[in-house]
Amino acid sequence: RAFRAAVDAEKDPKVQAQLVMYVNQQLLRKLHLRDHGVAKKEYQALLRAALNASPVSANDRAALHAFRAAHGLTEGDHDACLDALGWSRADFEIGARLGVEGTTNALR
Repeated sequence: RAFRAAVDAEKDPKVQAQLVMYVNQQLLRKLHLRDHGVAKKEYQALLRAALNASPVSANDRAALHAFRAAHGLTEGDHDACLDALGWSRADFEIGARLGVEGTTNALR
């Protein structure tokens, strides 16, 4: 209400329009950040499920890529999720974690 009163009090219609446009941009930015955070959490859950079914199949990698593309997630987001789950990009690309523990498990 205070914002609306301030806009109404402004006599220059160009300034009024700029004020409204600025607030709209800020609201859209906040919505985008919120939606991005939700999508990233959902992606990490899907990624965790795929990683737990190691080795990660080509179909799983393709489905994860499609999810990232559909939700505007970046390669940086993907890498951050992998890192949070203890995987490297190289491990993901070959479909298995090949650190000492991963190699030991693969040999069993």
